[in-house]
Amino acid sequence: MILTDVSIKNRTTVFVLVIALAIGGVFSYIFIPREAFPEIKIPFINVVTTYREAPPTDIESLITNQIEKELKDLADIEELTSISAQGMSVVNIQFDPSVDVDEAYRKVKDRVERTKLPQDADDPVVSELNLTELPIIIITVSGDAPHEILKGAAEEISDIIEAEIPGILDVKMFGDREPEIRVEVDPYKTAIHNVTIPEVIARLIGENTNVSAGVVRTPETHFGLRIAGEFTSPEEIKTLVIAERGGKPIYLRDLARIVPGYKDVTSYSRHNGKPAISLLVQKRTGANVIFVADAVKYVVDEAKKDPRLMAAGIEINTTNDQSHYIKILVADLENNILTGFILVLVVLFIFMGYRGAIFVAIAMPFSMMLTFLVLYSTGYTMNMIVLFSLILAIGMLVDNAIVIVENIYRHMQDGEQSFTAAVKGTAEVAWPVITSTLTTVCAFLPLMFWPGIMGKFMGFLPRTVITVLLSSLFVALVINPTFCAVFMRVKRIPDSGGEGRKARMRWRNSFFVRGYEGFVRLSLRHRAATMFVAVVCLALTIFLYLSFGQGLEFFPKDDPQMAAVSVKGPEGMSLEESNRIAGEIEADLESYMVDGKLENYVCNVGSRSAGAMSLFAGASNPSESSIQLEFLDYADRIGWKSADVITEMRDKFDRYPEAKVKVDRQQHGPPSGAPVTVEIAARKKPSLGFIRDEEEEYRRLGEVARKARRIVENVPGAVDVDDDYVTGVPEFHIRVDRTRAVLDKLNTRIVGEAVKATYFGKKASTFRTGEDEYDITVIVQEEDRRKLATLKNLYIPNMAGARIPIPNTSRIVYAGGPGAIRHKDHKRTITVKSDILPGENAHAVRGRAVKALEDFVQKHKTDYQVTFTGEQKEQDKARAFLGKAFVIALFLIMMVLITQFNSIAQPLIIISSVILSLCGVFLGLLVFGKPFGVIMTGVGVISLAGVVVNNAIVLIDCINQNRKKGMNLHEAVVEGGKIRLRPVLLTAITTILGLLPMAAGFSMDFRNMHFNTRPETAQFWGSMASAVVMGLAAATFLTLIVVPALYTLLTREKLVCPAPGVSTLPGEPEYRGVEIPGYDLTENGSEEQTEETGDAPAPDESESSPHVQIDDGETGAESDESSPPASEETEDSMTDPEEGNDNSDDGKLDF
Repeated sequence: MILTDVSIKNRTTVFVLVIALAIGGVFSYIFIPREAFPEIKIPFINVVTTYREAPPTDIESLITNQIEKELKDLADIEELTSISAQGMSVVNIQFDPSVDVDEAYRKVKDRVERTKLPQDADDPVVSELNLTELPIIIITVSGDAPHEILKGAAEEISDIIEAEIPGILDVKMFGDREPEIRVEVDPYKTAIHNVTIPEVIARLIGENTNVSAGVVRTPETHFGLRIAGEFTSPEEIKTLVIAERGGKPIYLRDLARIVPGYKDVTSYSRHNGKPAISLLVQKRTGANVIFVADAVKYVVDEAKKDPRLMAAGIEINTTNDQSHYIKILVADLENNILTGFILVLVVLFIFMGYRGAIFVAIAMPFSMMLTFLVLYSTGYTMNMIVLFSLILAIGMLVDNAIVIVENIYRHMQDGEQSFTAAVKGTAEVAWPVITSTLTTVCAFLPLMFWPGIMGKFMGFLPRTVITVLLSSLFVALVINPTFCAVFMRVKRIPDSGGEGRKARMRWRNSFFVRGYEGFVRLSLRHRAATMFVAVVCLALTIFLYLSFGQGLEFFPKDDPQMAAVSVKGPEGMSLEESNRIAGEIEADLESYMVDGKLENYVCNVGSRSAGAMSLFAGASNPSESSIQLEFLDYADRIGWKSADVITEMRDKFDRYPEAKVKVDRQQHGPPSGAPVTVEIAARKKPSLGFIRDEEEEYRRLGEVARKARRIVENVPGAVDVDDDYVTGVPEFHIRVDRTRAVLDKLNTRIVGEAVKATYFGKKASTFRTGEDEYDITVIVQEEDRRKLATLKNLYIPNMAGARIPIPNTSRIVYAGGPGAIRHKDHKRTITVKSDILPGENAHAVRGRAVKALEDFVQKHKTDYQVTFTGEQKEQDKARAFLGKAFVIALFLIMMVLITQFNSIAQPLIIISSVILSLCGVFLGLLVFGKPFGVIMTGVGVISLAGVVVNNAIVLIDCINQNRKKGMNLHEAVVEGGKIRLRPVLLTAITTILGLLPMAAGFSMDFRNMHFNTRPETAQFWGSMASAVVMGLAAATFLTLIVVPALYTLLTREKLVCPAPGVSTLPGEPEYRGVEIPGYDLTENGSEEQTEETGDAPAPDESESSPHVQIDDGETGAESDESSPPASEETEDSMTDPEEGNDNSDDGKLDF
């Protein structure tokens, strides 16, 4: 092997490379960013347009529909959804994951900018959704101090974090109130003084301004002219003259109160029941979560020492600390890696002795160091997917080293010099090692092309595993031979006689090997029965799993660290009523705080979730509230589960008929939707020239959705069933009589602006003091805004300046409309969603829901389209891809094997062991009580295919070599199994032990030095680890027992029977020169066993047999001129049972 030759000749360079690799690997591991899940960019663009106080129907027709029309012909759009709510339009565009996010953002922004929207609507805000920009930690500043003190403390902490901590993207403040100077008009006084609100607004706009008036040029110099009209104090605003009536000035103080303060309360925020302001800290993409969060917590700790805050009774706490969870996660996975490493090392010591184990074991750290260096250089982060990939590969990365080191050792035992033995030993097995690595790479290769968001998420697994495998191949071909050439010392075992012969026979004559030989001979005697039993076992395990297993799941459900209580009242519910209900729920939560089950909770009234679980934090709605819950760490939950607490909370909070209370668990992994998701869309029909009542149509769609919701509520296992149909906010419609309005010199716009200024307020100007700016807002005083009489007595100035009472031109009627209108792909759509109870299988519950809705779908299929989406859609896509990936992986492996063996039958034998190994997968899921995960177990099965073939390759290659040396078919199979028994077991056991801690749920906590029986990551990866462990265990048995039987079944050729008096198998009659199908041995190829040792007599060199003469298939062989060179024989690549270790204590390999 050229690479190995160059490495050994330039060993000094290799040693320098090893030192650089160690330094670079450690550096990379220390500084590679840590996070819970991979940083993936989703091409998801969000367009938000505010049209203040406009009803949902106007928002839909004037804004949402216009934007959707501009966007509908954009290429690569996967899904387009929208919400038209009171005063706001939100359009979400999800592109194909292959689309560049920046390019998608540019296209959407260009289209939105040319959309024609109402003039008084705010400019649309286009933004991209980035999962990495979710808050990594939330700081709460809480206490009973006044709001301005809480806000001042929060702003000071925010300024320090943004200025001094690198890697901070933004710090968003939630729960604060914006300051303003409010001009609260008394409608009674304006009526007395014959002044209208629009006149007040116009006067403020005209007076609070600075005007640059040009330049005065004199012969001597130039003077700038500037009219300084901006207000300098609130007192100056009070003395502003608004109008003149009867020769007397009317001052603003005669009409209104000028109140410096804050805007109306739109939300409340509390931490553990105390008023709070929250700071949501976001990191930049690529920044290390742990470093950034630790720096933030240092700032918080320093702020806690501030005597001013302590005197004011202000508490500063951190919640939703993602770095804490990541530290636990990374430590857990690191412990699993180290535990697996130690278990593998112990097995190597047992099988190979301490010197051989050391030379093989160096492949593990150096392969890992090289992998860390590659991951760091390519911008990868250390996350759950990458760490599990390392665990998955830890048992496989020593396989190449085992083969190469063992073969080098055998050459040294034969008396060759260390450098010669290293070169020849590596060259003999280099291509088989490369081929076996290539088959494993082929198994993972299709996973790199996984489409969709799930593919971006799980794609880190194949890339990491392939990196580890290629790194281990480089170490095995470069570093291991060099170390063996320089440092390995072996006592040569004599070729014959004495204690050496007994030592070589010890393994061969062991009870274990003799027992295995008996099983193989039995399977060969009953080949058809053996295959039948194997197929029956596969069918039986599948049947048992379908009958008694845990069913099918899309993504693992763990015991969550966080949960969210969402409270949703009817549209129109006041903020005060929402606050009352949230306060009662908070009182119930105190009992969980006392019991030690909750660490803390943060309540936000009047908004959706503003925590780490929310993608759209802080959307204002007085009827909605959210409470973020943080449980104790998983390791501290002794005797209880957070999932059970969530179920208990659902029962306890289900007592508010006026509001819908849901308790949602934290979701891990890429977004996939609710377990049960039903979308109901109205089918479009021609209008036939009639004007359609779209509000009535949407109301009927809502009624149909409510029927579907009631059906799903009765499905066993379904919980928190809800739909997104929102009833309309109660409204008063002001209907302008257009004829009267023209006569009174008014129009609808003037009337609308006057009413809006009265009840919603209007920003008239801005008051500036230093760097601070305050809106000057004109609005009717609060006590009058609560009266309908104020509206009826409202006067509006017309275009001629006259005051016209609103009843002259308009009438007021009570009406209602939809609270929010949702579209999906341009169609009005309502979605029914449901979570599942803990312990229930999502796939089973979804199946019950589909069955329960069959009659409903048939009844409404003419007018409505019913689609099951959400998790079901993602599951179907994942299952379809993984099925294709498995077939492609088998095909690629098959092509590699056909190239290696130049045969079709033998690769089919190897592939059959992969298919039959599925019985171990299902048995493992039954034993460990895991469901078959579409994602996790599916990836495990594909991973298993690459691992299983390696052992079968080793065995069949040895059988082929035995047959080339002249053995009859059956003896070649038996001896091949005996020769390859130890390497097959060794490689299988190392891989199994590498994953066993994850599958069984145990590991050693090396930081705290105690045995951990509750690793948190086992919840997530347990099903995949179980599939690989038990599948590989079954595949190993199949490789050693079933593959030999199948080999003899598929191999048909004429062979001459053994020499007279020697039976082919125990218990078979003797054959003498009878030519039978399946045997082709000449007299020269016969075996003549001795009574004591079973050794064959030395071959007669004068024989002209074309075959290599053998010594019972075990000892060294001599060849004539027609024999193939040793470098072409892969027989020397693996363990030879007779060339073992003597009984000395030198720790040498014991093969």
